[in-house]
Amino acid sequence: MKTEDLLAMTVDDCLAHLRSSSSGLSTGEAALRQKRYGMNEIAEASRYRGLAAFLGHLKNPLVIILLIAAIISAFVGEIVQV
Repeated sequence: MKTEDLLAMTVDDCLAHLRSSSSGLSTGEAALRQKRYGMNEIAEASRYRGLAAFLGHLKNPLVIILLIAAIISAFVGEIVQV
């Protein structure tokens, strides 16, 4: 179920769908769900996330055109000094 669907539900319907209550889960139910679904932890980010994001931009044709133009400009000697 999508988050938007849960947000559109009433509190009672949402709790029923998640098989919970307004007082939370019992200790036994919490242990059972932890065993079934694992710890409630955020996954560690990949080390190569920055490099992958940078290389992902190379899929854009405009970026490729600008890189080619910059390389041609450098070979021709039209490097702008700022």
